[in-house]
Amino acid sequence: MKIEFNNLGVIEHGNLEIIENSINVKYGINGTGKSTIAKGIEKSIKGEDLSVLKKYDSDLVPTIQIDKNFSNVIVFNQEYVNQYLFHEDIVNNSFEILINTDEYKLALKRINNLFFDLVNSISSSDIKTIIEELTGFKNSLDFKIKETKKGTTYSVPATTKFAKGKKLSNLSVLITEDAKPYQSLLEANNNFEWHKWFENGIKLLTGKKCPFCLNDLPENFEKICADINNTFKTTALKQNVEVKNVVYKIKKYFDDNTKKEVDNIVNSNDKVSSDEAKLLYSLYVLCEQELNKLNNLSNLSVIQIKEKYDNNILVDFLKENKLSMDFYSHLEKDVFEKINNVNNSIDNLISKDKDIKNITQEFSQKLNFCILNKSQYINDFLRISGIPYEVKIQALGDKNYKTILKPICVEKIISKDDLSYGERNAISLILFSLEAEQNYDLIILDDPVSSFDNNKKFAILYYLFTKDNAVFKNKTVILFTHDFDIIIDLMYKDNFRNINDSCSFVSNQNGIFTDIRIKKDWVCNTLRQWEKKSKNTGLNILLRLVNLRKYLQYSNPKENDAFNIISSLEHLYDTPKKKECGELIDMNEDEINDGISTIMEYINNFDYEDILSKLKSSSNLIKWYKSATSSIDKLQIMRAYLYLNPLKAEDQVFMSFITESYHYENNEMISLDEKRYNIIPNYIIKICDSIIGN
Repeated sequence: MKIEFNNLGVIEHGNLEIIENSINVKYGINGTGKSTIAKGIEKSIKGEDLSVLKKYDSDLVPTIQIDKNFSNVIVFNQEYVNQYLFHEDIVNNSFEILINTDEYKLALKRINNLFFDLVNSISSSDIKTIIEELTGFKNSLDFKIKETKKGTTYSVPATTKFAKGKKLSNLSVLITEDAKPYQSLLEANNNFEWHKWFENGIKLLTGKKCPFCLNDLPENFEKICADINNTFKTTALKQNVEVKNVVYKIKKYFDDNTKKEVDNIVNSNDKVSSDEAKLLYSLYVLCEQELNKLNNLSNLSVIQIKEKYDNNILVDFLKENKLSMDFYSHLEKDVFEKINNVNNSIDNLISKDKDIKNITQEFSQKLNFCILNKSQYINDFLRISGIPYEVKIQALGDKNYKTILKPICVEKIISKDDLSYGERNAISLILFSLEAEQNYDLIILDDPVSSFDNNKKFAILYYLFTKDNAVFKNKTVILFTHDFDIIIDLMYKDNFRNINDSCSFVSNQNGIFTDIRIKKDWVCNTLRQWEKKSKNTGLNILLRLVNLRKYLQYSNPKENDAFNIISSLEHLYDTPKKKECGELIDMNEDEINDGISTIMEYINNFDYEDILSKLKSSSNLIKWYKSATSSIDKLQIMRAYLYLNPLKAEDQVFMSFITESYHYENNEMISLDEKRYNIIPNYIIKICDSIIGN
């Protein structure tokens, strides 16, 4: 499969070769355009606008052509970590990522079908209205109950909404004669809103005209305003109306005698007596009992069904929450029938005790297995990679799961701030893998493991790609990386034998992006490569010396004499020197002879003075540079040239790259064949070419 792209960020044209149902590792240095390609592929598959990825100084719109139709894609990068992970818990959507598998969905569907009639009947609008009415009555009342020698006494505290609202129950007694015309407004359901409007309107009075209709106001209007404001408070009026509404709605559940008694209590301006409080309490208890049943049934979730089944109390729960039909006997016939439907649904479920047991058992087992399996998968990875934490998945509701991270054997929840950068990324990636295994056609990993130490890298690669139950096995995956250690692991470790043929080297040369397969024969032992080049008589003497110095540095670090002689030539010293106690001094004759003897095992015609004269010749260096066949060789010759012809101070960044980034201390023991792969950034070689050209 091929993915072709044009005008994508820094890339004018390029393509990727992809092997389907395999891990495709794309290794390339930073700045190649790998992350831009990952974003471009994602946007293309999702049908999003690609123009946001165009080159800054270009009007050319990027295009991407994929010779296969992918229905979906998921990308792991820092944006994914920030957007989806480590919010309320360590996984922002634990249910979708960890629980919502096809097996879970099937078991859930069966249990939902079993409870469908109950859920449907308890969800009717009439039942919801009953719940609201009973809740309103319950919330407006509270009681103090005291045991005395004469018996139990009941009272309604003055702080309750019922007591506060009742104080203004008979407005005709409390309102002044001047304010009587406003009584209907003050008794209306929205009286508290009108009163606020009234108070604000007074502030706008500038004369004897109404600020709303501009008619003349009564002569005693100021007194009327004072009477209304002094007699009533907006909050009290609101509570009065709310209490009236609550009682009006709840009376329909009572017989006629009880309705009259409740009306007398509400419409009286006297304090609630003990007998009245006792009556209200008895009604309160009845309402609360039915409300609790209705809430229990309405809030019954699949997780609660599972838990009640696990504790062997599911059938008892259903029996205990059957509704008391006598309580609803005064309601209209159609509403009463809906109440009866709830009980019929419960009876029907109880009669299917065997089905409940089998289906609930299946669901419970599936869910328990899923949680255990996913937890173990993550925790095994954490253990192998040396991260001293474990995860626990908690079920809080049907689609509400929480994944917490805690230290092993310690009950303390860990947040992202407690984790190192490497730990956070490792945990993020393993959690990503669990989401990515869920029916994604294409999975893209953008530099997923470069921030980890080697043991974590190996653990992640092994876990994702080759473990028996590795989640990315037989999936189409693109892994972009600038970390050569990944290539070494995949090429040389038996664990990755099944995917070491799908690695390639990607590069960007002047906007042309290329994808070249990496063959195992082209991944070289760096020491052998250095040794081979040091003995190659077809190479110029500078490159032979540079490679010999590197070879001796790693293969025979105690061989100081030969190393010092080569270093002296690179620094253009007239005679061989060495450092002793921080000072540069001449090497003695024995040291020189021993060093030359070692060098001549690789360069048999070695002559210090002759080589020094060649290295001091800019024309020689330019000639060698132009004939160099690899970018690394060019860089080594450029180092010598710049030592002879130093750049200006403003070019020190480039000098630092030349002298440090590709000096001997920075080389891997395994490397790509430098003649086949240009691993030096193109812009660096362009600068070198420009210096030589000038």
